[in-house]
Amino acid sequence: MSLLQLGKLQLLEVVAAVNVAPNPSGIPGGDAAQKLINGGAAFGLLACVATVILGAAQWGFGSRSSNYSQADDGKTRMLKGVGGAFGIGAAAAVINFFFNAGSGVH
Repeated sequence: MSLLQLGKLQLLEVVAAVNVAPNPSGIPGGDAAQKLINGGAAFGLLACVATVILGAAQWGFGSRSSNYSQADDGKTRMLKGVGGAFGIGAAAAVINFFFNAGSGVH
């Protein structure tokens, strides 16, 4: 076995021994970043609630005035608000799922 091949083999052993364990409190400002993310999610959920309320009002007024285009736009707005809330709620689970799936690759 040549010296170059031996060096490659030792490098592969070192690379294979790398371990990743995310810990937000392990970095400076990690707790503040977590608070910012939580605050952003709360703000996003409030925006989704406002979108659903506005969509329901638009749907109702559009239906009462026989303006079917406005009623349809209101329905669409409500669905977008609900979809946004679903996305915010599912974000952590989706990220954790793919992180765990990637961590399982050997």
